[in-house]
Amino acid sequence: MSDGNNIEVDRFVEKILGEMEDEGFSPQQKEDVLTILSERIFLETSSQSGLGEFGEEWVRMFPIPG
Repeated sequence: MSDGNNIEVDRFVEKILGEMEDEGFSPQQKEDVLTILSERIFLETSSQSGLGEFGEEWVRMFPIPG
């Protein structure tokens, strides 16, 4: 994955974490949201042509439990 994509992923994650912080999410709620996002992104990207670079990077950063 290119550095530009890594920066976009980092910004996306930081934005989500910041919004959850603003809303008063607990650490467990944040983890739950990131797990749901990783599962949905994995399903979306894997249903297209293969896993896709973004899906691979996301799953590497946030492995799906179980």
